Amino acid sequence: MPQYMDSLNYQFNFYDLHDNPASLFEDESKKSIWMGAVSNHLSGDYHLPFDPQEINSYNYFARTIYPLSENDIFKGTFTYRHQNDKQVLWMHQNRRLEENPYLLADSTSGDFVLNGILWSAEWAHRYKNRILFGLGVIYNVDQRLKQVFPKPLNKHRDMIFKSGLQFSLDKWKIGLSYHYIDEQEKVEIRKYNLEQNLTPTLFKFRFSDLPVILRGRTSEERVTTYQAHAIGFELSKKITFFNLITHMRYISAKSNTMDGGTRAQNEGSYDKNEFLGALKISYNLIKTKYFISYNYYNRFLSAYHPDFGFTTIKHPRYEHHFIAGMQNRLSSDLHIYADFLFSIYNEQKKDLFINNYWLNSYKMYGLRVGGSYFWTRFWETDLWLNYAIFDYSEKERSNNQYTPFFKYLFSDPFSYYTEKNRDLLGGFKVVYHYLPLLEIELATYIKKEIPGQYLLSNSKRLTLNFSLILKVFIF
Repeated sequence: MPQYMDSLNYQFNFYDLHDNPASLFEDESKKSIWMGAVSNHLSGDYHLPFDPQEINSYNYFARTIYPLSENDIFKGTFTYRHQNDKQVLWMHQNRRLEENPYLLADSTSGDFVLNGILWSAEWAHRYKNRILFGLGVIYNVDQRLKQVFPKPLNKHRDMIFKSGLQFSLDKWKIGLSYHYIDEQEKVEIRKYNLEQNLTPTLFKFRFSDLPVILRGRTSEERVTTYQAHAIGFELSKKITFFNLITHMRYISAKSNTMDGGTRAQNEGSYDKNEFLGALKISYNLIKTKYFISYNYYNRFLSAYHPDFGFTTIKHPRYEHHFIAGMQNRLSSDLHIYADFLFSIYNEQKKDLFINNYWLNSYKMYGLRVGGSYFWTRFWETDLWLNYAIFDYSEKERSNNQYTPFFKYLFSDPFSYYTEKNRDLLGGFKVVYHYLPLLEIELATYIKKEIPGQYLLSNSKRLTLNFSLILKVFIF
């Protein structure tokens, strides 16, 4: 939806911009309890080779904001998640597949069912109105089981620790934040029934196109770890009708893949460095709000394998995003919104083991428009539409085929990244306001991703999202 229509994120404080827990006071102030459910459905042929053909996910959550005192505030969230991934091609692992070149698969395809629970807690403290301090933690556990033999089991355990500071000096605000991310994915393959001749072939993808094929094994276990450190700096200034906010963030991450058993074996690792920067300027007139924002993202990723002692994969990417938006109050009952979007993407992938590479560079032009109409003081209706087109200025790929897996691991991802033609999206929301005590939101949107002329006419990707949120405000 257009930026100003987003009731959760349009405030653009440090908490919304960079998840700085010290800024929780500026994002939330009222004691409240939220309860809700969000369902998401994806289907269609237009996806990466190892993505599911169809995904059905359901999230049920409860969230509370509780001011502990005049200078302390607490936020807690509990979420239960259920997801069904249908027609998954071989792959056991499902985390960071576009980053990690060291994967595990078998010769069967089927559905996966995931169940998981997420907890999060944040606390912010205010010192003399000029200094804010915050801490937060997120903990997620889930498991994902394949519904066909040999039923590999994914177990995920994720922890995120957040800390932040915010300083106020005249009309300036300065924020500092640090996030530590620790993720673990474990794959367990149960003992095969050899007597019934049901043993599948196992594949260890150590490079983008060189699988190690294992036959006759009775068990397998693989653990992939991911640790990242993120350091952020935020700055903002507010004048009567003028607001400026900016932030920079640097992330250093490392992932390592190990095969378990009596003698653990290192299956490879990768390092990733990311830099993010953003600048937003907004200006308010009597009936109209304007903003313009710029976001920059740069990633460099290198993968290594101990058996060969050199870099096997290089996978850099950078992005530029520009948005110009507005909100206009045509009357007390009718508000209109619009955003113009322009993005530049550039991505490369080099497989130094088999001397293959691809690169693509493209531009995205988009328009988001929407409106809110207040029928009465209780009822509000929101409607928004998105349209985006993609223009590829450069795309190139080598063709040094090595094994039959070349198509799935190298050629098909290149086609996916370079064939998107346009996106279409429409959304609708009804809000019941019984302020200051209660709000109920019912929303849905439909998104269609359409590839270019070189793919099949029915090769589309459709997303359908539905959400229901009950907000109770306590005084």
